[in-house]
Amino acid sequence: MQPKKKTLAATLANKRFLLACLGIVNTVSVESIQGQSASAATTYSEAIAPIINQNCVTCHRDGGIGPFPLDTFESVKKRARQIVEVAESRYMPPWKPDPGYGPSLVGERRLTDEQLQALRSWLDAGSPPGDLSRLSPAPRYPSQWTRGEPDLIIELEEDYILPAEGVDIYRNFAIPLPIDEPRYVTSFELLPRTNLAIHHALLMLDDTDRSRQRDESEPGPGYDGMGIGSSTPPSGHIVGWTPGQVPYETHPGTAWELKPGTDLVLQLHMLPTGKPTPVNPRIGLYFADTPPSKKSFVLQMRDYDIQIPAGKSDYVVSDSVKLPVDVDLVAVYPHTHYLGKDIQFFATLPNGEKKWLLRISDWDFNWQGDYRYQEAVFLPAGAELHMNYRFDNSADNPRNPSDPPVDVQGGWRSTDEMAELMIQLIPRDQAHLGELADAQRDYDIKLAGGEARYYYFNGIYLERQKETERAAASYQQALALDPSFASAYVKLGAIAESRGALNQAEELYNQALAFQPNLVPANLAVAKLMLMSQRYLNAEFILENLYSENPADLQTCVYLAGSYLVQGKADKALALFDEAKDRFHASPLFHLRYGEALLKAGHSDQAMIELLRVVETPRDISPDSTESLQAMRASAHYLLGSLHLDDGRFTEAVSSLDASLAVYPDNLDALLKSAAVFIQLEQTEKAIERLVALVSKPPEQTFSVEDILANLPMPEGASLLAQAYLKIGDESSAQKASSVAKEALPAL
Repeated sequence: MQPKKKTLAATLANKRFLLACLGIVNTVSVESIQGQSASAATTYSEAIAPIINQNCVTCHRDGGIGPFPLDTFESVKKRARQIVEVAESRYMPPWKPDPGYGPSLVGERRLTDEQLQALRSWLDAGSPPGDLSRLSPAPRYPSQWTRGEPDLIIELEEDYILPAEGVDIYRNFAIPLPIDEPRYVTSFELLPRTNLAIHHALLMLDDTDRSRQRDESEPGPGYDGMGIGSSTPPSGHIVGWTPGQVPYETHPGTAWELKPGTDLVLQLHMLPTGKPTPVNPRIGLYFADTPPSKKSFVLQMRDYDIQIPAGKSDYVVSDSVKLPVDVDLVAVYPHTHYLGKDIQFFATLPNGEKKWLLRISDWDFNWQGDYRYQEAVFLPAGAELHMNYRFDNSADNPRNPSDPPVDVQGGWRSTDEMAELMIQLIPRDQAHLGELADAQRDYDIKLAGGEARYYYFNGIYLERQKETERAAASYQQALALDPSFASAYVKLGAIAESRGALNQAEELYNQALAFQPNLVPANLAVAKLMLMSQRYLNAEFILENLYSENPADLQTCVYLAGSYLVQGKADKALALFDEAKDRFHASPLFHLRYGEALLKAGHSDQAMIELLRVVETPRDISPDSTESLQAMRASAHYLLGSLHLDDGRFTEAVSSLDASLAVYPDNLDALLKSAAVFIQLEQTEKAIERLVALVSKPPEQTFSVEDILANLPMPEGASLLAQAYLKIGDESSAQKASSVAKEALPAL
């Protein structure tokens, strides 16, 4: 009988449990402890304490990241069986690289067979203490910092509150550096202060103000997203952190520079713990007295064009790049998600010899990390670097987050997949740094399928990072190289549309159609502009033709239904939804739009059924449109709240509106409607709280005074709105609201 598979939630919960079990870290080399063997007396004082002290206490001590100390006989004896079991399974120490497949790595955490036998013998013997008077004391640390007090300690001005629920949260924090002269970093350490919430961290720099602007534009500390935007890794270094990892240290002579006016950008990948959790790690930086004597370069191989069928256990992604110059390899950072299984990195030398550099035959996403070589590895010009990754999407993969397995594609979420490899190289001749950069650009162009496509995909990336101006320039460069690139016209049209230049946008969309008449995004964009300018029949004609040719396209379906609705053809819209419901039954967007159509047609009971399907969508379902699942769930909760209000069910209405705001705090409609409900329920403090949240946003991101007043009960609403404006110091708007309140009194 097959063992019961884990769900995604169970997988993540198990990860948190295992992190809590035993984060063993070895601060010395394996060779330094080869002397311990099963033949030694199996007592704690003589055989076990040296193993524990050298491998566990770095983390498992007061102030360490381990959840409990292991620095006394009593604390180790209490968990003796657990220690032996996780050590024998090789789950602990948390070290994934295979022995014999590459040079020695810094911080190797692998117990010998003799050490494992000693642990087992001690447990089987009843965990005897031995002569504790002869026991060498456990290592002591002068502070929480492994390397002693840092030269500079940085933290957030306020805690980020990690939501209680969710799957993956990527948050980026732009932190101004408090330095007035250049400094040179040799080492970095992170104290999470929240041991179970942070999956891993990346450290980057931004010498523009764009990351800080994004940080300031979103509520609370930081901004969302996995992309790094305008920030970059520090001067050719891979700087990361994972629980239990030996603190990062640069290769000798390659300290990286911090310049005054630069922002440090900390990206955290976090996993919710089941309750709201304050997150504010401390970052410690250690400086050199002199500038670096040489520079390194990070070469990247990657593949996101991944389609892994459910059940396939041997899906392989491979790639290679040829080195143009002699280099020293100093570090590598492989990365995939849960389905990654066998990670191989090797070189083919000019003489045909295969040279292993790293292999992880049992990849575990929960214990990923960057690896630094104890000694630099020479690779001659002409050597070819190879990335060969195997993925296992079968039911036999215990780390598969889906039960049963589902088709998986390339993407940024942990339930998607990717294949990445970052390789830190130092050219033997520093004058050849530019040749490594050229090799990277050539690789990127080849990967994209040509130079025009390279600029096009770069534009998409920049746009996702809200770098709109740079994205537009990249799309224009793509068109300069290939004037017939229809999709680039569509992207530029969307940017023009977002700026309100609708005529320019329509012209760009039509240019795309001139080269590719059946391009779905261009047809949808033109139809949308026609609907906005009340050219309903023209839009309907385009959409009906498009849908007849693309009945499986969800966006075309919902656009066509929308065109029927704005023309008052509700029956036609509902007939379309009914005809398509089997085809799009798994789509939250389809159910949201169907629910909205049913509401407009007055079918409240059926609308509620469709909207409930949206809010009950599992949080790990992939979004099927440009709208995020988060926004769709918030909209559905809001519409359910409106339905409850229409039926006079105020308690249910408040619950749904609160749920909308819990999912999407910036839902202006939910803020306004819930404020109106609280006024009706005479819950003044809650009403003011919602109104303050509404009016404290920038004017261009919220409603006008007049629009807010039009949706509040009078005169109470106007009076409370005035108080809300006064709380944020907007006396002019407060006076407007007070005037309306006074005018409304005589009418009553």
